[in-house]
Amino acid sequence: MSTEDLEFYTMKIGEPLTAEEKAEIAALKGRPIVFDEDCPPTTEEQAAETLYLMRKYNTRRITKEIYMKEFPERFKKNCRLKIWRRRNDNFGIGFTAQA
Repeated sequence: MSTEDLEFYTMKIGEPLTAEEKAEIAALKGRPIVFDEDCPPTTEEQAAETLYLMRKYNTRRITKEIYMKEFPERFKKNCRLKIWRRRNDNFGIGFTAQA
C-alpha cells in the first residue's frame, strides 16, 4: 500500500464535527470490518493481554520495551516484535521469525 492510497485528516481536540464529517461517520456504521494479512483480527487472549498491560502501566500505548519486560521469553534470537498503529488508535501486534 502506498501513501497515495491513504487519506490523512487533522483535527483539533475539542473542535466540533462538521455536518459532512458526521455524515461520513454515519455512513460507515453499517459497513463490515475487513481483515487482511496486515490487519488480522485480535484474539481474545491478545485482547486480555493488552488490557492487562494497559492497566498495569496506565497507558494506551504498549511499547516494545513493555513487551520485552513482561514477556522476555518471546524475544529470543532471530525474532522480532512488530507493533503498528492505525488511525483509530487501535494497534496490531505480530511476531516474525527471521532465518
